[in-house]
Amino acid sequence: MIKDEKLLSKQIVDFMILAGKLKWLKRSGWLNHMMPEPESVAEHTYRVAILSRILAKMLGLNEEKLTVMAIFHDLAEGVLGDPIFQRGRRQIRTPNWADEKKLMKQVSSDLGMPDLYVIWEENILENGPKKTDYSDALYQIGKLANVWQALEYELRGVPREKTNEFWENASYQITIPILRRILNTLKQLRKTYKI
Repeated sequence: MIKDEKLLSKQIVDFMILAGKLKWLKRSGWLNHMMPEPESVAEHTYRVAILSRILAKMLGLNEEKLTVMAIFHDLAEGVLGDPIFQRGRRQIRTPNWADEKKLMKQVSSDLGMPDLYVIWEENILENGPKKTDYSDALYQIGKLANVWQALEYELRGVPREKTNEFWENASYQITIPILRRILNTLKQLRKTYKI
């Protein structure tokens, strides 16, 4: 039995308020390209989580772990915003994880879920040296999710000039064979729809 359910209730409410901010936070890359109805961070997270669950076994990874990493990978953006680190193949900014780590450590501690921080901390390597199979896979799945969104914009009439940067970035970053095959399938689909 939980000692102080009232306190835990408050912590859950606070956590969900933070998570809920992701529904309203538009992804910076799409905002910068003035996309109609820019994708929110929550929408991106949803797609990454679904792809992670579907692809985990094919990647030889634990489904639950990869999916949990996907669900929480952008949570800190609800407070810190959605930064842009790359443009096409060019890195334009180096991530500074100090504030993000501090926030996530506090959030996990407040919830009494230190294991959540451990999983999140492994995941943040996705934007660094890619030290684990999980963080590398999740990073590449995120890139795949980006081009999926780019294709959806194109199908709605957005000129390809506005999405080419995301395709270039994914083509450069995605190296895992199954993810590369999916990317190539999306590229073929893109050719089919001469927009």
